[in-house]
Amino acid sequence: MALQQNVPRAVEAGLWFDDGNIILVAEDTPFKVHRSMLSQRSEVLSNILSVPQPPTPDESDLLDGIPVVHVLWGVTALSDTWKEISHVLAVFYHGYKLFGDSQPMPFTIVSAFLRLGHKYEIPELWQSAISRLRICFPEKLSDFRNAKTYKENPGDDYLHFEPPLIHMRLEEVLGVINLARAYDLPSLLPSAFYLCSLLSTGTLIHGGRDGDGNQLLLSKNDITACIDGHITLMQEETLKISSMAKAVARDCPHLGICDIAELFWRRETGLVKASGATLTHASWLDPYLFDTCRVCKDELKKRWNRYRSRTWTELCETFGIDNLPEDWGV
Repeated sequence: MALQQNVPRAVEAGLWFDDGNIILVAEDTPFKVHRSMLSQRSEVLSNILSVPQPPTPDESDLLDGIPVVHVLWGVTALSDTWKEISHVLAVFYHGYKLFGDSQPMPFTIVSAFLRLGHKYEIPELWQSAISRLRICFPEKLSDFRNAKTYKENPGDDYLHFEPPLIHMRLEEVLGVINLARAYDLPSLLPSAFYLCSLLSTGTLIHGGRDGDGNQLLLSKNDITACIDGHITLMQEETLKISSMAKAVARDCPHLGICDIAELFWRRETGLVKASGATLTHASWLDPYLFDTCRVCKDELKKRWNRYRSRTWTELCETFGIDNLPEDWGV
């Protein structure tokens, strides 16, 4: 029997209890748990479990003599997977000590908490997920801190948020856009679109994968917005770097040495390639300004940060986001 073969999954997850009195099945994975626990944590689950069982259940409705309840699977793209159900059950039984408030949580768990928290009306789950998402994908540029904006050469494709509340790869941001669309979280969209615009065209068109192997695919309109937005940002970056080269700082003590125009003329192509993202923190310029004085370095970083702020405030327009989040700003 397929269910029996997958019992080890539940055992390994610590979700197979000898004294359990209900078998909850997601996909083809059974979890031997307690009816009272599920009923206490979710009124929706309580209602599902309260449906009267037939007086003489078929053997296919039993496992080890215990009633089997299947979580709907295969009807929609957002049906529950066994891994998502295991994340939720783990919180029921083991509490939030598994995911401390300041500890990184894998994006797959954040996604499961938001989706299943709404579906089964478990407020503490979806509120926890939304809180983390809003901190990592904020409304203000000063709060937008991750490896694509602050860290130099992190050496992997993870975003390394600060604070580190979500552990995720760049391609998993596709899932953030989909969650924002599905659960009316418009404030997540501008920075999520910005990060997705850094993905390859192939990943945008064919989709990515989350940490559990689920496909993440944007709508055609959102794919188009990402590609068009990326082109716009790259054009803007070229113009910004060119305009930064117009003059040295007024109080530069080494006018003969700090020929910024010549510096940028020689390095402009390399600079655009090195940044590739107009919201990168100004510190990325340091390796390219080794032969400029401190005064000119400071001036150029100020110019870059002014452009950076303008780019942030224009993200909604850049990616065709209809409704500007209420508190959007720098």
